[in-house]
This record gives sequence, structure tokens and C-alpha cells, in this order.
Amino acid sequence: MTTSYDANRPELCPIRHNIDISTCSDANWNLARQWLSRCKDSHDCAEVKGGRHPTRLIQMNQHGESIKMRLRASESLVAEQEYCTLSHCWGKHQFTMLERHNLLALHQDIPMRNLSKTFRHAVLAACKVGFEYIWIDALCIVQDDEEDWQREAATMATVYAHSSLNFAATAATDGTGGCFHLRNPDVIRRVKPFKAKGTGGMYGTDSTYLCSVASSWDAEVERSPLFRRGWVLQERAIAPRTLHFGKSQIYWECGETGSCEQFANVIPWWDATTTSTKELRAAIDRNEPWSWWKNVVAEYSRMSLTREDDIFVAISALASRYQAATGDQYIAGLWRTGLERNLTWKSTFDDTAKDLSVTKALRPVRYTAPTWSWGSLCRPVKLRNVSNKWKQTELLSSVVDVKVAASSQNMFGQVASAFIRIRCHRLRRAAVSDATPDRKNAFMLRHTSYYMPRYESDKRWPGYSGYKKPYWLSFDTGPPENLENIYMMGAETRKWSVDIVRGLLLESTRACGEYRRVGCFRMGEYFGDDSESGTCFSSLPVAGEASAYEEVVEPDERGCSYVITLI
Repeated sequence: MTTSYDANRPELCPIRHNIDISTCSDANWNLARQWLSRCKDSHDCAEVKGGRHPTRLIQMNQHGESIKMRLRASESLVAEQEYCTLSHCWGKHQFTMLERHNLLALHQDIPMRNLSKTFRHAVLAACKVGFEYIWIDALCIVQDDEEDWQREAATMATVYAHSSLNFAATAATDGTGGCFHLRNPDVIRRVKPFKAKGTGGMYGTDSTYLCSVASSWDAEVERSPLFRRGWVLQERAIAPRTLHFGKSQIYWECGETGSCEQFANVIPWWDATTTSTKELRAAIDRNEPWSWWKNVVAEYSRMSLTREDDIFVAISALASRYQAATGDQYIAGLWRTGLERNLTWKSTFDDTAKDLSVTKALRPVRYTAPTWSWGSLCRPVKLRNVSNKWKQTELLSSVVDVKVAASSQNMFGQVASAFIRIRCHRLRRAAVSDATPDRKNAFMLRHTSYYMPRYESDKRWPGYSGYKKPYWLSFDTGPPENLENIYMMGAETRKWSVDIVRGLLLESTRACGEYRRVGCFRMGEYFGDDSESGTCFSSLPVAGEASAYEEVVEPDERGCSYVITLI
């Protein structure tokens, strides 16, 4: 990576501090304190003031080389008391955590020797930077008390927003990894100015450039083990500042800049650096707020969770922020505005897959969400844009009733049960089967004798031309056992050179008019060119049996008169 060098710009000058063999060094603690002081004094990244502290904080008192710790009830602290937080990977290794049996004991003393390596390092880092209090989830929430856990999980927005600094054990996969690492100092020091002779074009004049290891931020932060953990997305987006402990150096991230040991003032190409939280930190655009939530879900659904039923709790702080900005109604990971269109979200696990057997998306073992919500899957998903920029788009259904029962008082948290009632046109029956051996990556709609690709990215199928995607069927968890019993509900139509219909693939629960979502589809009214006979969606057999619908009502302005329930 190279960047223009100007000796009069201090942020582009080569390293001017000591690079130790370990990331745990006096030079680094001085650097971290400088970053924190600079941000507080000159950036608009202030932690949220006022409100209440987390229920519990860990108090740290350093005496020489030893650090004494104990839990403190934050109600006894002054409102202005600063504290820091920790983001870390739990992993599968057992470590000391707060439970009902040791609650009183940890208020008296938290033995350093009993903590995981990551927790020990985080406590030392907090003391070195100058903090007296730190919040660590595993030690500040009673892990075997569901009521305490639900109550504290609902306060994540304030815990991280009120913290002065978030420490991130970015390179550690679990508690044994720690925050500090040995490294080769020469690699970090390898940032030197060099002169390049002008050769014309954009490099037409002699210039001096800095040369450094390409994309260390991307390798050590964006693609780190920590940022595969679902909870960390909102921790990183809400915390005003984060100090990352990478494999080879420490990194600073706040709302205005990014720094590292190589570039202690600012990473020269920071403005052009894409981070997973830059857009999430930004103010929500009131004209198109949905794009912000779409980014949240796209990023979050790629991550993993230790507890499957944390699916909504782990981004509840971001959902709370979105509602505060828009006033919209939260519905199990979706929002009431544009709900009809976003029921056709798509699992993206199969877009580049070669073999369905290795990409079969699974639903969680325990109930986490209704099938019509992306929260019912354990795979990446992509939401739709709800703004109707395409004037030719017309909805083919409308949601007439929504019921979501939460498992706790946190309206953005776990879902106990949910259903929606939809008014639509008559459903279509679609007998789907695997294609012939020479069409291994396809399904066949028997009533049309037409092959539909399994993967949206497959360019070999009719309907694909340049910017257009092919027609496709996309099953959320792989094809259901009974491919003969698939229903298709049209959700919207778009007038292009050929009409495009998007909708849901449904499976009957055997209750009257009740269905589960099993996927989505996109297809045209006509396949191929005009010379090809027959139509697609409109030619599929209609579900005419009375049991296919909950009720039949007077047609609305869209001509919809059939009501079904999705669970």
C-alpha cells in the first residue's frame, strides 16, 4: 500500500515511537492514552452522558504489580463515573463467570488467577490506560439467572454508548487467546518514504510515497475472529471509541478516524477504508432509513452466535436506535413500513455454491422467529429495498394483521410466537422436482416444463442478460421433503420488458389457510422470447380448494380477496 508523503503533514510521517516485541508495552499504553485524549478533546465522539450506569461494574485498584478487583453495584457510584467495556469471543473453553452461587463472593473479591487470559489482559489494559471501572458481560450479568440476563441484555445500547472506551480482543478466538501478542517489530517499522520518478499520467511528477503492509486493517480487524461474533456488531457500532488488539499491532477506531502503530495520527487511506460499522455509526437517513437496517441485517446475518435464541437480542440496541429515528413498528427483525415487500427477503447462502449438500441452510433447533422472518435462519440473508423507486412496481398482497408475542419486556428481544395475516390473490400450486442429470443445478416446474436455477448467480439460464438476474426459486433451508406440495404467493409485480413477479414459496401446515414460508421466487410472465408458447406464473394451476384460504372477502383496490396466515 502506498500513499503520498508530505513531511509537513504529521499524520503521514513515519513512526516516531518505540515498537516493542510485544503489543503490551509502555509505548503502546502512552499511544492509547494519547488517542483517547485526542478524541475527547477534538472529536465529536463523546460518550452519552447522563442516564444510569450498568447494574454492576468491576472496580480495579492497582498496587504495584498486583490488581485487586471486586464487583460494585453502580447505584453507589456518582453519575459522572467513567468506565470502559470489553468485546471478546466467548468460545467453548470454560472460565469464571458471574453466577448465583458466587454473586456475593465476587462483590468481595475477584481473584485475578481465576480469570481467563483475555479478561486478565483486559483488566491490565484498563488500568494502564487509566480506568478504575470496567464492564465485562460474563462478570457483570448473572449468567444462570434468566431474569437478570434478559434485563441486562435489554440495556446494551446504554452500556456501550455510555462507556468512555471499548477494548476489543480482536485477534482472540476465545478466552485463552488474550489481548496481547508477540510480533516482529521490523514488520511494523517497515514504513519508509521513497521517491518515485515521474513517468507521465497521474504520476507525471517526481513524488515521495510511503510504503506499508497492504490492508493490515482489513486483515487484522475486519476479518478478525472477533468480528465473526454476532454480538460485537452492535458493541462496535454503539461504542464511541474502540481500541483493537490485533495480532501485530494495536488499532484505534472512533467516529472520526482510525489509527494504528504504523500511522499513529491517522491511517492515510482511512477515508477510503470501508469498515463494517462506518455506515452503522452514521446518522440514519430519514429519507431512506431502510437502507441502514438493510446493512445491519446483511452484516449481522453473516456472523455467528453461541446461543441461537440471541438472534434479535444481540442487535436490539440497533433496532432501538432505528425505531427512535423513524418511529416505525418493529416486527420480529422487520419493520411495518414496506413489510409486504420485505417478506420476500432472500437467503444468500446458495448464491455461489456448487453443491447444495454443503450449503443447506438450517433453522435453529429452538424457536427463534416465525418462518417469514429472516431470524428463523442461521445463514446470511439480503433484505429488499422498500422505497418504490421503480414506478412500475405494483404490490400483489397486503398485510392485514400482525401479532408478535415477546419472551420478555424487551420488545426488541426474543420472540415467543408470531403470525401475520395476508390478503392476496389466489395462490398457485407449483409441483417442483429435481431436474434431469444434465441439469444438476436446477429445479423443474412441471406445469411449464421449464427449468429454474437453484442459484441466483447462475448466468446460464434464460432471462439473464447483463444487468438482469435470471429467474429463480430459492428455498430457505434446501428443498422440503414434499416438493409436490409447494404453494406460490405473488407479492409484487414489476413492469420491465417482460413482467417480473416476485413472491413467497409456502408449505401448508394442514390447518385451514395456514402456511410456513419455505423460500421465495422470482419469475417472468413469459419465459424466453415471444416465440415460446405458454406463460409462467399465470399459467400455474390455481389453489382452488376452500381449505387453502382462511377466508374469502370482498376484493380490495388490488383485487385481493383471499386471506391466509403465515407462522
